[in-house]
Amino acid sequence: MAPGVLNEGVIEARLGRVSLASGNTFTLDLYGDQLINLGLNSQITQQVTGLDGEVLSSLVSNSGAIYADGGRVRLDVNAARDVVDQVINMSGIIQARTIEDQNGTIILRGGDEGAVDVSGTLDASGRNEGETGGTIHMFGESIGLFGSALLDASGYSGGGTVLVGGDYQGQGNSPTASEVFVDRGVSIFNDALWSGDGGRSIFWADRRMRFFGSVYARGGRQRGNGGFIEVSGKEELFFDGWADTSAANGLMGTLLLDPTDITIKNGSGGASGAITTSIVFEETLEALSGNTNIELLADNSITMNNLSDNVLNLNISGSLTMTAGIGGITFLDTNDKIRSNRAINLTATGGNLTLGSLESSEGSITLKGQDLILNGTLSSVNGTTTVLSSTGGTIGLGATGGTFSISGTELQAITAKNLVIGDGTNGNITVDGITAANSNNIAEAVTLNGTKAGSSVTFANSGSSFKTLNVNAASGITLNADLSASGNASLSAGTGITLANGISVSSGGTLSLATTSGIINALGMVTVSSASGITVNSDFTSAGAATFDADSNDDGTGSFTVATGKKVATGNNSLSITGGDIVLTGSLNSGTGTTTLLASKAGTTIGLGARDRYVFYQRC
Repeated sequence: MAPGVLNEGVIEARLGRVSLASGNTFTLDLYGDQLINLGLNSQITQQVTGLDGEVLSSLVSNSGAIYADGGRVRLDVNAARDVVDQVINMSGIIQARTIEDQNGTIILRGGDEGAVDVSGTLDASGRNEGETGGTIHMFGESIGLFGSALLDASGYSGGGTVLVGGDYQGQGNSPTASEVFVDRGVSIFNDALWSGDGGRSIFWADRRMRFFGSVYARGGRQRGNGGFIEVSGKEELFFDGWADTSAANGLMGTLLLDPTDITIKNGSGGASGAITTSIVFEETLEALSGNTNIELLADNSITMNNLSDNVLNLNISGSLTMTAGIGGITFLDTNDKIRSNRAINLTATGGNLTLGSLESSEGSITLKGQDLILNGTLSSVNGTTTVLSSTGGTIGLGATGGTFSISGTELQAITAKNLVIGDGTNGNITVDGITAANSNNIAEAVTLNGTKAGSSVTFANSGSSFKTLNVNAASGITLNADLSASGNASLSAGTGITLANGISVSSGGTLSLATTSGIINALGMVTVSSASGITVNSDFTSAGAATFDADSNDDGTGSFTVATGKKVATGNNSLSITGGDIVLTGSLNSGTGTTTLLASKAGTTIGLGARDRYVFYQRC
């Protein structure tokens, strides 16, 4: 402990603690977890002269070696600004490896105004069987990792913790750096070497981060998941480095880049000069994509500049996630595409998604924003495309309006195994004038989820046609226009299903109608048909004539089913039911009206009661 401390030799303290501290006073901590603490008012405010009479350029310098396996090494400085070039210069070796189940800890703490430079080795690894990696913390006003600097917190049974400039998103009690620089030859290892998960590595700067190095947080070779890496300059981020969170026998980890704004630039980087925004290059993301999930998180906006080859091609085993704020996610060239063989997740909280094209050959696509402006196509042929409103507003599908609108043309530009619109966070859904061609590229089903409490689904104005359709509403489903599906159809509502007078509902497959607590209410004449069976799971009332055809293709396979304890009632209006069979554990009631039961297939025998009495009907 002195105003200036230099180590050029070897210090060894196995299972012990080593502190090199620059200050005027200090206090011993005999019972806490630190060996010394700098005293109050101990800040170095003037230049310090070394033994050779020269002014020191660093107040704490280690060009030698410090070994404290199983223990703690701490370099600590509190100096006024501009007293020296850097308060800590670590060009040698600090080793605090795990030993006897005791993780090592290395802390370089440069104070609120100090520069911490590392060009040597910080080793807090645990390489023997059963050991995990230890802890490396570097704090200061500015931090630089230069040359071929090496940080290692890898462990046989799991990685450790590396914090450079702050903790996750600058949160917690750890002091934060204003600027961080990581040179191109720098390597940071935080792997699980045999089993267990990769470690947690955070690189944080309140203002500017320039990252060109390589950081690893790989899962164990035998088992275990990849770790977590965050690289962020809140105001300015220039990322042209390498990250690997792969896992040979586990789940891939994540690289998070999270400044205020992010620009994806065309081509490759390589520059290290001044920057005015947060930049990551197209080719950098493409190179990373095979080794880590990529998450871009911006408080305001994410912008993809015009790409000369028109495609951000991510050949990944993980996923791409982009999350922006009110500035939204924008493709400046609407001819550009993001292509991935795994999941693509884009969220604009309070902002719009203005996109070109997205393609996921094996995974899913999830889009969440205030509105979707789709200028290209969406393709998730082997997965599900999910479209959500980030503000919880109304989703309009087709010609109708809404806070979040999906036109018929936009719907037709979506190719997916399944398409899901809405969830438990969204408001009402309104559908108007969707044609069969609009949803023809959805291989299996379109699902409309108005499942937020109080939300409803309304089919308004012009009739709509789908391939296969599932409708779920927390409140009610209202049909003010005809609805058809060439495949199966299912309508399930919380408080009721309402059909306007003269409405027709048809399905080329099965058709199911159900409510949780309300009834199915036809306000006038209604026609319901299906090729492969109709199931009524709730009370159905009609103020006009009701016609049900459960076997519209007349092949004798479609049954009309009324669930146990439920009834179909038409007041005093006629009721006509046609099917290959009638499964009636509920009841039918047409009052003074006529109930007609017809067999759909010509020549079919109708048995009434237990006796062998038969009546033959020919369908007209």
